[in-house]
This record gives sequence, C-alpha cells and structure tokens, in this order.
Amino acid sequence: MWELVVVTVGKLADQGFRHGAERYAAMMCGEWRVRLETVPAGRNRVTAARVKEEGEALLRKVPKGSMAIALDPSGEAFDSQGFGQLLARLKDSGQKPVFLLGGAHGLDGSVLETAGKRVSLSRLTFPHELAAVVLLEQIYRASALYAGKAYAK
Repeated sequence: MWELVVVTVGKLADQGFRHGAERYAAMMCGEWRVRLETVPAGRNRVTAARVKEEGEALLRKVPKGSMAIALDPSGEAFDSQGFGQLLARLKDSGQKPVFLLGGAHGLDGSVLETAGKRVSLSRLTFPHELAAVVLLEQIYRASALYAGKAYAK
C-alpha cells in the first residue's frame, strides 16, 4: 500500500468540503491510500507569527524520509496528466509525499524552503478547504490514471 498524506491548517469545517475531501480520499484506486491530517490554526494575533506557528506545526507532520510538497500559487503548475505522472514517479521510486496546505494567510517561508517540491493548483487563490478538495480529486484522478481506469481521461 502506498500512502500519501495531506495536511491542512485547521479542520475542514464546512460539511460539504469535508464530505468531498473524505469521498475522494476513500475512492483511491489500486494500492493508493490517502491519509488526511490537520494542524490547528495559529492563535497569535500577529499574522507573521501565526503563519510561522502553523508552518512549524505542518513541518512536524512530515515524517523523516518523506517528501514535503508545499501547495503554493508560485509552485510548479501541472495539468492533470502531468500531476498524475509526478505521483506515479514518486510511487514507483518509493517516495512518500506529504502535501502541506497553508491556512488563511498561506505558508511560512520555512515550509517553502524545506519542501522538496512546490506545486500550484492554480494561480487563483482558494480557501484551504476548497484547495483540499481539488487536491484530493487530482490525487484520485492520478490513482485512476495509474490503475488504467476510465475516470482519468
């Protein structure tokens, strides 16, 4: 079983987004499995300090030997086929990706510097709950592509 981890800042509070994320996580094809994790939103009233706190919590969720992948608008943009190929290469090489989604104010610079890869879902800004659903749908699509299922087309 190949496990991918998706870590978000704050829980998916909206029932619709949470249901969508859980649905795609449960639908993975073949030997793919996704684990959803959260870290609490920062409590500091100073934005920079809050983002730093969240970043430290996110980085603590990346097990040694895993590849941290930061979701960032300035990251590498893929189409669905390319994203699927990226995940296939990671799976085939035995790497374990941990996707890191920032909170309302994005990711701390320490997360961006530590990440082995930065990926952009879009140049648009999404709420983290919607970004989680979009990411999980694309991971599901990649698992279907890898397994040769029709959904990926």
